[in-house]
Amino acid sequence: MKEIMRFFFVIMALLLTTCSPALASELDKALALYGDGYYSSAYQIFVAEANKGNAEAEYMIALMYYKGQGVSQDYQEAFKWCKLAAEHGDVRARVNMGSMYYNGQGVSQDYQEAVKWFKLAADKGDMRAEFNLGVIYYKGYGVNQDYKAAYKWFKLSADKDYAPAQLNLGFMYEKGQAVVQNYTESFKWFKMSADQGYAPALFMVGSLYYQGLGIQQ
Repeated sequence: MKEIMRFFFVIMALLLTTCSPALASELDKALALYGDGYYSSAYQIFVAEANKGNAEAEYMIALMYYKGQGVSQDYQEAFKWCKLAAEHGDVRARVNMGSMYYNGQGVSQDYQEAVKWFKLAADKGDMRAEFNLGVIYYKGYGVNQDYKAAYKWFKLSADKDYAPAQLNLGFMYEKGQAVVQNYTESFKWFKMSADQGYAPALFMVGSLYYQGLGIQQ
């Protein structure tokens, strides 16, 4: 099964802000600077806005400390800012909190805390949080191993067209885990993932074609 993502950031999503026009303008300016590689200038604006309690800015500061952009790489600082953003309602930050607890980055590894933060994000319908919960229940990290729960979370994520989750559903149907073994269903999910260009799924589609499983040779 594909392991959990270490850290996920979607810069474009930051443009979808609910801030006031003046605040949004400052964030847009900082995002433009960030996108052009002027990290130090962007960082200064993000800090100014974060000091006003803006979750978008806090999230971006976490990203910059995590990646070492305009600042020295510092996972503990990344965790600090990510936690602020998560507590202020940023769903992506909640996913990243789960990932940092899962991987022990900037904080002691704690699978139960990872589950808590992933569930907070999954409650908002985040497909990456749903996928990560699927991995946790499949592996039995911080929870009792539960293939039915893993299937449930993978299915929720896969139905949102998240390629890694579609791949994992393919594996579960191939192995008969929490479901009746069904190569046709396995191929269907591998193909859906592969159609998005996901390399591991492309390999599995080729493998099933070669073996004549789920399809005709």
